[in-house]
Amino acid sequence: KQQKEVLVKTAQAMPKSDAMDRLIKELLGDRLLELSRYVMLDTLNRSMTIDKTALIDAGYTLITH
Repeated sequence: KQQKEVLVKTAQAMPKSDAMDRLIKELLGDRLLELSRYVMLDTLNRSMTIDKTALIDAGYTLITH
């Protein structure tokens, strides 16, 4: 929570476009961190490992096509 308060104070001192860019980067970072808990990409073997059990236990639904 303290980190978010610092980011809010920092964002208030920035121009709006810079503050928006920083917010977008923070949100993307949060989502990538969340995704990395369940998904591992292996670019060498061109494979993706998904921890389906952990994903479902966390309340997500896995949809495949």
